[in-house]
Amino acid sequence: MRKLVLLASAVTFVAASLSAQESRGESMAVSVRPFLSIPLGFPALAFTPGGGAEILVEYGFGSPFHLHAGVGYQLVPFREEVEMLNLISIRGGAGLRWLLVPRVALRVYARGGVFTSISTDPQESVAVHACVMAGAGAQVRLTPRIGVLADAAYSLYVLKYHGISVHLGISIGLGPD
Repeated sequence: MRKLVLLASAVTFVAASLSAQESRGESMAVSVRPFLSIPLGFPALAFTPGGGAEILVEYGFGSPFHLHAGVGYQLVPFREEVEMLNLISIRGGAGLRWLLVPRVALRVYARGGVFTSISTDPQESVAVHACVMAGAGAQVRLTPRIGVLADAAYSLYVLKYHGISVHLGISIGLGPD
């Protein structure tokens, strides 16, 4: 009986949160998101924590679903060396956003794209590879147009680097209220 009550409560919560989504219709926003990155696995032996930033344009459909595209830059210092790895990426993706209360939303997203790595090592060649990212976080709207974003994500730069990152940024809504 308790399982049935929990299941009914969960279904009611999901249905209520989906119906409570903003009814403004379509929306567009630009966000700037600096981040701290921590290497995982093999890269953790070769790299130290680094950082970077990304600029995203997001398009919402007046539902939980949204699309986004952007560019990013990440600086990854090599452990015990002077050289640094520079990762420059272009990504697109999609996500879902659940409005918890009128100005607070939870978000999940996935992105894919390409990146190029530029090293301070003159022996390394420049190449283009695939990259993917998946993350989750929250957004708090300070005003109808300005919001603060915080999230954590896993990034994979094929053949170069993978790790987690912690983002904190600002979002500015575009277009009519």
